[in-house]
Amino acid sequence: MVSEEAISYNREALSIVRRIGNSREIATRQFGLGFNLLWYGDLRAAETELHAAFKLGEQIGDAWAQTVNLTYLSICHRLMGQIEMVRSEAPRALEMARAAQLEYYIGVGQANLAWLDWRDGRLNLADDDGLLAFQALLQVTYPFKWIALFPLIAIHMAMDNYAQAIEYVGQLLDRSQMRLPAPMETAAQAALSAWQKDDLDTSRAHLELTVQMAQERGYL
Repeated sequence: MVSEEAISYNREALSIVRRIGNSREIATRQFGLGFNLLWYGDLRAAETELHAAFKLGEQIGDAWAQTVNLTYLSICHRLMGQIEMVRSEAPRALEMARAAQLEYYIGVGQANLAWLDWRDGRLNLADDDGLLAFQALLQVTYPFKWIALFPLIAIHMAMDNYAQAIEYVGQLLDRSQMRLPAPMETAAQAALSAWQKDDLDTSRAHLELTVQMAQERGYL
């Protein structure tokens, strides 16, 4: 979880490199600020910084800066519910990630396609894309696997495959992963706990609540 102190440090770092005038370092530090603002929850400010860093990456021909900023812009727009923005950004970000052989962002890009498939009601395609994304992200240390997991959980709930959905919930709650908002995390933990006690009705109720909150908060 990102603190106000972390945001302050990132703003200071960006201010310093701007005074130095190294464009690549500015793009890197501006991405850092946008990234931290994203996980702090200030989505509008994150959008501004990530977009500016992406444009600077374009100007200086920095493939890494373009890829990471467009990738996290697409996540930012997912959280904001801006489907058409994600539809525009996600395929391009995935193409860039593949060209640069950035494994993290290949998985994230595939996960964004799964989210679009889910929002479009294409469950089978969403399941295929989501599984590809999750398998890619399993190969790396990455704390934001919810990007792939929430579409997969929703898909398997819709297919009445609760056992698989619960397996993905277990991955979501792994200690290596980003903390979810407290009400969502509590509901997910309750779903997993009830399933382990063979209380299937209670587990399903908590799982449905988890997915509902994920939709309301932009995670799904």
